Amino acid sequence: RIDFLKIDVEGAEPQVIAGPRGMLSSNAIKAGLIEICPGTLAHFGTTAAEIGDALSALGYCLFWLDDPETALKTRDLQNLPDNFLGNAGFRPC
Repeated sequence: RIDFLKIDVEGAEPQVIAGPRGMLSSNAIKAGLIEICPGTLAHFGTTAAEIGDALSALGYCLFWLDDPETALKTRDLQNLPDNFLGNAGFRPC
């Protein structure tokens, strides 16, 4: 079990999510932080919404750190500008 996982890999977040999928799918990670930067993600051919969908499919809810009680939805991540840079928390739903 991992208490906290920080994912800040300059756009390669999908590869990190895919790597420990066994741990993520079993909710063995209690909480985490993931960097959201649409412009950087685009270099790897993905979007912030796809990151949200991947974590959601594994049973995690995303939230902005300043509003941990409100889960982020795909629509919240779809229209972020390319120059947006923020951190989202995630935890099992």
